[in-house]
Amino acid sequence: MKPSGEVMDPSDPVVVVGAGPVGVTAAIELARRGVSVRVVSAGAGPSTTSKAMGIHARTLEVLQRTGVSDRLVGLGLPLHSFRIHDQRRAIAELPFAEVPSAFPFALSLGQDVTEKVLRDRLQEAGVEVEWGTRLVQLEQEDGTVRLTLEQGERRHEARASWVIGCDGGSSTVRRSSGIAFEGEPFPQWFLVADLQVDSPVTAGEAGRSRTNMFFSDEGATAVFPLPEPGLYRLATALPQDAVPAIDDDESRGGGGDRGAPTVDLAALEQLWQRRVGRPARLSDPRWISPFQFNSRIAASYRSGRVFLAGDAAHVHSPVGGQGMNTGIQDAVNLTWKLAAVLEGAPEGLLDTYEAERRPVAEDVLHDSRRNAVMASATSPLAKAGRSLALRTVTRVGPVRRRFLAGLTMLAVSYPASVLPGRPAPTGSRPRWAPGPGHRAPDGDVSLRGCPARLLGLLAPHGHALVSFDAGRADHDNSLADLLPEIRTGHDLVSEIHVVVVRRYRGHGKNEQSGLSPEEITEVLDPTGRLHDTYGASRPVMVLVRPDGVIGWRGPLAPSGLPLLRAVTDASLPPARDSHAHPRRLPT
Repeated sequence: MKPSGEVMDPSDPVVVVGAGPVGVTAAIELARRGVSVRVVSAGAGPSTTSKAMGIHARTLEVLQRTGVSDRLVGLGLPLHSFRIHDQRRAIAELPFAEVPSAFPFALSLGQDVTEKVLRDRLQEAGVEVEWGTRLVQLEQEDGTVRLTLEQGERRHEARASWVIGCDGGSSTVRRSSGIAFEGEPFPQWFLVADLQVDSPVTAGEAGRSRTNMFFSDEGATAVFPLPEPGLYRLATALPQDAVPAIDDDESRGGGGDRGAPTVDLAALEQLWQRRVGRPARLSDPRWISPFQFNSRIAASYRSGRVFLAGDAAHVHSPVGGQGMNTGIQDAVNLTWKLAAVLEGAPEGLLDTYEAERRPVAEDVLHDSRRNAVMASATSPLAKAGRSLALRTVTRVGPVRRRFLAGLTMLAVSYPASVLPGRPAPTGSRPRWAPGPGHRAPDGDVSLRGCPARLLGLLAPHGHALVSFDAGRADHDNSLADLLPEIRTGHDLVSEIHVVVVRRYRGHGKNEQSGLSPEEITEVLDPTGRLHDTYGASRPVMVLVRPDGVIGWRGPLAPSGLPLLRAVTDASLPPARDSHAHPRRLPT
């Protein structure tokens, strides 16, 4: 293995195995950072079925940096609430409008469309997916990875500096690396169908902007609007004896690209009537598949120069729609670190990928299995407990907001991160304010008189150093004094974007401070809410990582610099030769 600080031979690309949303996201993030990357897929071509169809706020936030969030929103259908029923009676509703994000909704969009948007962005970065290229075997030796690839009847060998396995639950990368896939199947079968629905449940504007979940003695049924008018995703528990009624000999595969097998729509309408409690006319099935999900997680996310992400690392119940979202966030977390290491950052940075992302998947597995059990409850006691819990969640404001943060994945954080900088000096922040390992909160700002969002301004860049001036007149002088020391050893201008958030218009700004407009972006916090959210009653600096996570927080004073230095030394490449052309991320 090459020593820390030595730049990898660029002739050996990073190879991403798998061209689903996780693999393509990983490739985009590497390519836009100037890393040579190949994407190989055993599939003959792109997927043509909707499969995963929900994109949460946290995923749209991290994809802002990839440059695709607005494209996805333009093609998808924003869902503004999640209503839960016990037969005909609505017992709870969660309004996504309360989500503190630029994306206060769940975005309904078929996975096939999501993948196309991502592939288009990958092509813009100069990379094409190599379809019909199956990984047969991989071996690691002499600081490289040797892959045996098969195209039709022809086999050939290839080399990679690193391999990222995004090749699904039956991952060849995982098996070739000898990594166990721990867990078990869930005993319940489910049916998922995309079809036209005409029902009181789906009528009107409300029916097109809301997800509905119905509990009944026969099992749970979820109804999700899809972007095409009149088209809905129906997901319902399926009795074991009903599985053979579906003419699909690959049904135990759990939802591949198999089109719409034969199904008795009249029987499905009767099932709808019993479980939803309202009539419906079902027609034009686009995709129908029974599935029995597994709940499994890889014993390790890394073996030498091989990483796992997405379904190759974890599979679980689709309840909550967090599978694809978790995988995309895996990819973003891993790739900024891998790109930094390829530029010369310490290789130990890569150890934080599993340390941060595996606990997230463990939580998702636990919560999704618990929710699946809760949704399948039939005993009077269990149903009463479920109703009480849901009423508490939706009617108690702090509990509701916490639940929404979990559902939309805004609450994902890394309390066990091994990056330096977690210990904060006593009194450096209020206990409720976000610190290292937490998502950097978003909020409204004004940029040169135009409304904007803080995270949207950070999106085109790598790391960002955000300095809150708290309305203090001495802020700019203090920041100007600290920046030279912060820059030492790193290319701050090209690697870290500096943003100054003003508490009051005109206050704190000092034209004589020496801060150059080329060095910083100035924004106004017009209501002061962003300062309040960050607990910035006095000047404070926050380092935001490329994945939107706070890497360090400290006072605008020399006392905070040792911890900042520890974080930047652990996660940024060293300064390049002054004559070298600086690498900048495309905007």
